[in-house]
Amino acid sequence: MSSCQLLTLLAVALASVTAAQQLTAYSKLCKTLELTHLDYASHLNASRLRDRLEEMVGGCQYLHGDLIISWWGVDRTTGRQLGGQLRDMRTDFLDRLIEISGRLIVAQSNLARLELRNLRAIRGHGTSDGDRPAIELSQCAHPIQLVLPRLAAIVQGGVQLYSATDRGLYCRITRSVVWSALFQQPGKQRVDYAGVSSCTRDSRPAACDCAGGSASAVACHPDCLSGCWSADTGACQSDGRCKKRACAFCYTRGLALEEECCHSACLGGCVGPNAKDCFSCRGVSYNGECRESCPKEYYDTETSKVIELPEPMVQVGNVCKRRCPAPFVLDSRRRYCLAECPNGELPVEGNCTACADTADGATSGCRVCESAERQLDDNLASSFANCSVWKLSSSFNLDGAAMSDRAWLGVASARIIFSIRVIVKRTEERAANLSVLRRLGYVSGELIINQLNASYLALSGLRSTQRLSIFNIRGLCRAWFPMEHLNSTSVGFPVSYGNLEFADCPDAACHPLCRGGCWGPGPGLCVACANASVDGVCYADCRQAGRYRSPAEEDAGRCLPCHAECGESGGCSGPSAHQCATCRAYRQDGACVASCAGNLEPDTYGVCYPASTMRLGVLAAGLALLLLLAAVAGLVAWRYYQRRLHRYDMVDLDEYLGDANSPNDMAQLLIVNDDDLIKQKEIGSGTFGTVYKGILRSETDCGYKELPVAIKVLKGSNPKLGQELLNEASVLARVRHPCCVRLVALCLTQDVQLVTNLMPRGCLLDFLRARQNSIGARRMLTWALQVAEAMAYLESINIVHRDLAARNVLLKTPDEVKITDFGLAKLLQNSERQLIYTSGAMPVKWLGIECFESGVFSHKSDVWSYGVLLWEICSYGEAPYKPYRISSVDDISNLLRKGVRLSQPPVCSVDFYNIMLTCWLPNPNRGPTSPT
Repeated sequence: MSSCQLLTLLAVALASVTAAQQLTAYSKLCKTLELTHLDYASHLNASRLRDRLEEMVGGCQYLHGDLIISWWGVDRTTGRQLGGQLRDMRTDFLDRLIEISGRLIVAQSNLARLELRNLRAIRGHGTSDGDRPAIELSQCAHPIQLVLPRLAAIVQGGVQLYSATDRGLYCRITRSVVWSALFQQPGKQRVDYAGVSSCTRDSRPAACDCAGGSASAVACHPDCLSGCWSADTGACQSDGRCKKRACAFCYTRGLALEEECCHSACLGGCVGPNAKDCFSCRGVSYNGECRESCPKEYYDTETSKVIELPEPMVQVGNVCKRRCPAPFVLDSRRRYCLAECPNGELPVEGNCTACADTADGATSGCRVCESAERQLDDNLASSFANCSVWKLSSSFNLDGAAMSDRAWLGVASARIIFSIRVIVKRTEERAANLSVLRRLGYVSGELIINQLNASYLALSGLRSTQRLSIFNIRGLCRAWFPMEHLNSTSVGFPVSYGNLEFADCPDAACHPLCRGGCWGPGPGLCVACANASVDGVCYADCRQAGRYRSPAEEDAGRCLPCHAECGESGGCSGPSAHQCATCRAYRQDGACVASCAGNLEPDTYGVCYPASTMRLGVLAAGLALLLLLAAVAGLVAWRYYQRRLHRYDMVDLDEYLGDANSPNDMAQLLIVNDDDLIKQKEIGSGTFGTVYKGILRSETDCGYKELPVAIKVLKGSNPKLGQELLNEASVLARVRHPCCVRLVALCLTQDVQLVTNLMPRGCLLDFLRARQNSIGARRMLTWALQVAEAMAYLESINIVHRDLAARNVLLKTPDEVKITDFGLAKLLQNSERQLIYTSGAMPVKWLGIECFESGVFSHKSDVWSYGVLLWEICSYGEAPYKPYRISSVDDISNLLRKGVRLSQPPVCSVDFYNIMLTCWLPNPNRGPTSPT
């Protein structure tokens, strides 16, 4: 044997071993790939383009679908070439590709060399009708070499060239390649070049002549044993056919190159006699071994028994896997991994599920809409209304600048989009975020989010896509962009992003029920749920969602639907009608039912009983009611006896202060002693004192009268109390207005005690903070009007409040408020217009500029405080000037002199905010004379 033959043998053996190793580990499976030059014309960066293409391919080994290489280096509009960098780009990012289940399509490409150096088989699925070839070369007018050195089998479908074709490619395809060595059905497969309209040479018209001077165009390297793809040494055609033996494929053994048959399961050749030595498989590949079908059982050599697999294998094209890899979905029979679900089914958590079994099946169903349009407009949106499945062109645009609001809102119906590329861009004219995409769960190709201004992207529902690309986004809130969780391991598909500009969003935060970040606000935009998830919304537990948690380990705590007869609230503990927390209609023998059976009748609680039992139940209920009434009557009589015994009588304020011998309009100022006041519990405290809930008791001829009151004990003693305080108290006692809390009595102890009517619902500030969800605009306006009427009344009788704030407004009912805390108020004589304070505690955040500049407090300063009160109402009790961290009088006075005012609350209209601004004018004489 010559050294040349020995080298040839070693080269063949090395290539065979490499191929066998590749068959053993189909670790990366992918769907149809369409490779183009993307947006190269805009950036002219070949390195960036190559990185993008490498990310798209992602090391794919088994391609379930078609490989399409189109519009490479050729402008779609003008047809001109885009430069040498694209033409000379190497395609080694396709080196790991071993099999294509569908077709290889090359169209409109200006690529010097397309080499798939490890491609072993093209199965040609989808070509059985005879109209679609396994290899399609169209409009390849620029010089190109197609090099498939290890291609050993084309299972079905032929080869077709058409339109203008480079002469070098034409000659190689029609003269150099021995197609009979590749075709597995030679009688049905052929090379069709009748559609070639003309040939080119160096992109110029030329004759389709492969003879004579063009002989070099079909010559092969001397080392090639069969045909070739080009004249290079590494472009020889692979040929695994037997030359001497009667079997289909052979391998050579030993230095004598003796032919031996491959295993019958092999396709295209092998390196040994076993099913693990095949280049490719006629049937399926299971852990690198060729079989007829995916196994459901295995033989245990230790026990000599056949054991069923706990998890039956599923089939992805011609590969067996334990579970479907993303982005494939499992068919409803749980046997095959599909590129897309059939009509009538939707992908739900990776499984094809009948529409009737999906949560939104009743509304959206599985209506499928198809279109060849490349942009969504009003007409297309109208025809796609209520369509959950969109089948679109190879590249589809959701361009907000090119569509109307109606078309944009139509995107919300999409659950599944079949398109090689979906581009979302320039949406800021339509919305401030991408919430319309919240329910989009599946995109068959690449989803590109580009060139837009949005606070959040709302992509929490996305479960499968070939690739997610996010670029050139402005205004994102960092809390709503889960950057650290965006990797293919966590989301199940490749993700790339860049050139993101984040905005300052101090209030942006993920919902407490989220885990692993979120795509926006609320429990419906979480990356994952901390506890339970139903239809993409997070819940504290399954019962809160009206479901129950699956006990099966493989479901990983998934929330499953309750029985149809279960009620909407409370969920259930299992799937049966006996496990419902509540019933939709009735309960019979512990189970929820639609109606009571036979002679059964429902009681008031919806429980079914026999009619005779119901009658006895009615009699028993009547007797129990009589006993209850008797007990109540006895209790009332006993209480009356006790009250008569102690001669106490609880009365209201008007009855307590009433005097038959006094005119109705005569005011009364009661001076009471400390023994008449019963302090029950502390209900508040502040700078000027502590407030208690208590009872004011007085003795009459008929016994004792008791009045529920609020008792405010002022801190410290006032040496100047005397006549001045009594004069003030006498005037305050004359305050008679429905929106003002009345002064009931005065107790002149060491620490003076003011007694007012009790408002048991507390202050407006606490109500605002605790009941935000139950407070609407009408209630806010009602409060504002009532406070304004009270302040106007105080001004009419020359009383300055000086501490008007939400904490000093009390609620009689949720729709009726009263102002209180006259402990800071000072009485003005009729001749006085203002009052000057030079010391003492001041509520600085509620005071106007003049109060700091001159210590002047007047009805004008009450107007300023009224404006701050309105702001508190509209902000649900938020602290004024909170972002400025006010700590002293100087801080607030300097801030107001600079023109700073409280900002417009989110729920406040411009007109209402203007009322506030009118209260905060620098010159108090220009403002309103009273809040009304």
